[in-house]
Amino acid sequence: MATKLKRVSVAIDNETNNILEELANKENKTISEIIREAIGLYSKLGDDEENMIDINKIKAYDELLRGREHIILDLEVWIAVLDELNEKASEEF
Repeated sequence: MATKLKRVSVAIDNETNNILEELANKENKTISEIIREAIGLYSKLGDDEENMIDINKIKAYDELLRGREHIILDLEVWIAVLDELNEKASEEF
């Protein structure tokens, strides 16, 4: 069964409207979908420790990604590489 949605009216400036339109076009979503997702994410920045998003961790991770000061490792790949090295390694190594 479809969720019944409530209509809300909000006044925004031109810059905010432009941002919403750009996001909607980029994500191929409606402005309403963008706003619902934004409110959902914003609510997770609250006080609920279990479901909370730590904005400081996100900012730090973003800085690392932008500065290319990171390495993304898949644990299974790393284990496979180490296993291969162990198999090929001599006792002297």
